[in-house]
Amino acid sequence: MSAPRSPRRSPCSGEVARRQLQAAVEYVYQFHDPTVAAIAMFAFSTEAVMLARDARVRDHPAIYRRRLELHPGKSARQATSHETGPRRVTRKTASNRTYAQIAARNRALDAVAKMRRNGMSLTRAAREARSTPDAVRRYAGNALERQGSRWVAKPNDRLLRRQLTTIIGIHGEPVEALVETRSSRQSSEIGQHNSDRSAFVSASTSPAAKREARARLVLRHGKRAGLRAELPDGTVIDNPRFYGEPEGLQHLAVETDLSDLDYGSDAPTRFSR
Repeated sequence: MSAPRSPRRSPCSGEVARRQLQAAVEYVYQFHDPTVAAIAMFAFSTEAVMLARDARVRDHPAIYRRRLELHPGKSARQATSHETGPRRVTRKTASNRTYAQIAARNRALDAVAKMRRNGMSLTRAAREARSTPDAVRRYAGNALERQGSRWVAKPNDRLLRRQLTTIIGIHGEPVEALVETRSSRQSSEIGQHNSDRSAFVSASTSPAAKREARARLVLRHGKRAGLRAELPDGTVIDNPRFYGEPEGLQHLAVETDLSDLDYGSDAPTRFSR
């Protein structure tokens, strides 16, 4: 007496997909025309891929329980979220950030600037800044607010920014320094100062535009540029002031070749470690 046969098991969708791909490969060899073979291969592989999509079955309750185990003490919403809450950046935590985090934060701030300046949506601004909406909300969430179903940029924010610009040195000379500020309006003024400086020292600027940039630099000379500034040698200056004297900027441009640098208002915010 023969042993009882086990019940026939129906193949899962993953096995069906594998068999479809194998059949597609074997079927293509029957054609001598490469165009017909390519069309047949595409038809069979497309059907196989569509079947393979259903093969990935995720156990969502198990994933949910696993996340709760990995994050003890957190609520269910915090444990299962993708960490899109705003991250507070201070002077202490800024020095511990990796280059990738610094670059991601710079892109998020650039997206916020595009939303504020051009009225873009969060999705479009993040795409143009080479970021994602989640990353923008994560690194610059305090600069955004929700209006109905849309995320919009607030008129101003208090996010920490560090930008390179020209300030008055310890002995009154013009120096390049990394200025720290917590005002988006002051950050915009730093960008405008950099743009005026580049236009003034550039040889390709028209005389009329150079005169206008010179006038704005003179008016801005001595105004407060931020909270503190760090010089290349590590010296820290509290309450730094803009440098806008034309003769000093021309001399600095000859020494450091500022005409080849582009620190305009559209340049991304620099956030160093």
